[in-house]
Amino acid sequence: MTTSRDLRIIAQAASATSGENPYTKLLYEGMATRPVRIIPYTRHAVATQSPDVIHIHWPEFLVRWDAGHATMIADVLKEYLLLKAAKARGARIVWTAHDLGAHDRPNAGRVYHWFLKRFNRMVDLIISLSPSALDSVRKRFPDLADTPARVVLHSHYIGYYPPEPVTTPTRQDATRPLTFLMFGQLRRYKNVDGLLRAFQDRAQARALDGVQDGARGERLVIAGEIRGTSTYRDEIHALAQMPGVDFVEGRIDDADVAGLHARADVVVLPYDLGTALHSGAAILALSLNTPVVARDTPTMRDLQAIVGAEWLGLFVGGPDAALEAAVALRAKPRSAAPDLSRMDPERLARETVEAYTAIAVHKRASS
Repeated sequence: MTTSRDLRIIAQAASATSGENPYTKLLYEGMATRPVRIIPYTRHAVATQSPDVIHIHWPEFLVRWDAGHATMIADVLKEYLLLKAAKARGARIVWTAHDLGAHDRPNAGRVYHWFLKRFNRMVDLIISLSPSALDSVRKRFPDLADTPARVVLHSHYIGYYPPEPVTTPTRQDATRPLTFLMFGQLRRYKNVDGLLRAFQDRAQARALDGVQDGARGERLVIAGEIRGTSTYRDEIHALAQMPGVDFVEGRIDDADVAGLHARADVVVLPYDLGTALHSGAAILALSLNTPVVARDTPTMRDLQAIVGAEWLGLFVGGPDAALEAAVALRAKPRSAAPDLSRMDPERLARETVEAYTAIAVHKRASS
């Protein structure tokens, strides 16, 4: 059975500007030749466009949680009622489950939980970015235990970012320091402060042991925009003053992304255990042929099974263990680039459209 017209898809975060994660932009651009019409998510679109599918990635981003209690309540009610009305008109809601909830909100209030519970009950299809992530989502949210689901991997970013200039010193230069990189938005749950402290402790321990780093030494590059309270911002600024740390603060332009990775030996991502299931920063590093260390979780094991342990190292413990794992990973032999063919954006766009089509056809057959 086929549809007689292009499916109308209202899609959250359908575009990206320089410095933003282009995951959704690549996904929807990959649908350009498919029988779908992508409409950017707005409340007006949800109310007026009669979509076949509403595709949500981050439901928590639909509400302004920090704009005051009255605004928060108004946003929650507007989004809930608009989505509920769209479903009553026949729309199907698809949720790509990137995370298990809003980051940096360990004590999220009752309004947040009220909204998320009702959103989950409206979901008609879960798209999971890995098999293990789907297990985690169903365990965290019992309301989704029987909701239909498909696994569509996170796409790579190969070819999206401009190549680094030929003058950029790379990791093949034996005279440059051993360089760790932490890249992306600098938020509390990513344990940036913990990594900085672990790097400082590591440097002090090496000095006490009389280790002579020589010309190579070790450096830690922190690159990204601080997201958090003024107290958190001050904390990161103070820690980043220590010797051996290069702090590239602010949103990183697309033109500078490849160069930062080319200068790094290993990307280190010591995220806390919490709501994060996946890491766009890890996939970005792999897309730029930079090995990466991440916490040992089921979803990171799924990714390691795709790219190999020589490209993705896993650690257990604190940021100190992550740095040790990074040193060990750097020493492993590897090919020039990981095989990310299973994560091709056009392939994953096709699989996503197939999911849309299946749920829309089911809607029409049951109406």
